[in-house]
Amino acid sequence: MVKPSSLASLRGMRPPLLIAAALVAGLLAGTGAGLAPPQVTLAGIFAMVVVVLVALHPPFGAYLLLATTPLLAGLDRGLLLPLLRPHEAIAVLIAGGLFMHLVLGAVSGASIRLRLSFGPIDRSILLLALAGSVLPLTVMTVRERSISQEDVLYALVMWKYYAVFVMVRACAVTLEHVRRCLWVILGAAVVVALVGIMQVLHVPAVESLLAGLYVPEGVNDPSSDRGTSTLANSIAVGDVMVFSMAVAGGLLVSGERRRLLLSRSTPLCCRSWPCSWSSAPWRRGSSPRSSQSSSGSPSAGSPSV
Repeated sequence: MVKPSSLASLRGMRPPLLIAAALVAGLLAGTGAGLAPPQVTLAGIFAMVVVVLVALHPPFGAYLLLATTPLLAGLDRGLLLPLLRPHEAIAVLIAGGLFMHLVLGAVSGASIRLRLSFGPIDRSILLLALAGSVLPLTVMTVRERSISQEDVLYALVMWKYYAVFVMVRACAVTLEHVRRCLWVILGAAVVVALVGIMQVLHVPAVESLLAGLYVPEGVNDPSSDRGTSTLANSIAVGDVMVFSMAVAGGLLVSGERRRLLLSRSTPLCCRSWPCSWSSAPWRRGSSPRSSQSSSGSPSAGSPSV
């Protein structure tokens, strides 16, 4: 484990290194602005800003990753970048910023403010990732079944989860960092909840935005009256709401001072959770029990007890 220090630990970095880094960044930005389209230039500037901020202040990487993942996870792969979803691209930039933080610390002699450890939790997650990726692909190869790109992407899911876990753990090194991460999670969940509620209420602006950018499939189709929000998946929305209520409960038990915000965000997540089941009974002004009794069977999409 690398010993953490305060934000001022990189202030002792040699000025020539910072000047050289600024010159290189400015040169790349100027060259890109003259040769690349405006969209590519803006994306390049955003990437450099993220990498530099994470390199100078690693906790920013955890905040950014936890805030943007629920809001961008529903965007399809290849929409902005080939083979990558937008939140995955941001994770790659954060990983690049952490690597630059290590390089700058090694060159300047400043202390590295990352928590790098490997313990029983890591071994358990790696075993789970191997069982969920290498083992299924091996079985498919032995059975002479063709392995598609979709199979490989599904096999990488657990590895992506582990990468997110490692990055957040490396960035959040103090109790205050962890508390801020929990508040960032609640803030993102509130946005997801509001969008989901407005979606099942058929707010035109929200419906058009989700229909144009977030494209759910199958049972998560908008016509099924399920709240998919920015995750493009009703089941994922329910999961996020449950986890967020657990986070809010943990903050309340720990004696968090901002109880007013918790008392507002927790009921919002509770109200958004049923929207991921089926919005039809609520939209018609009837209760799920009356809808079930009138049809003689549980309504489609309602959770089984």
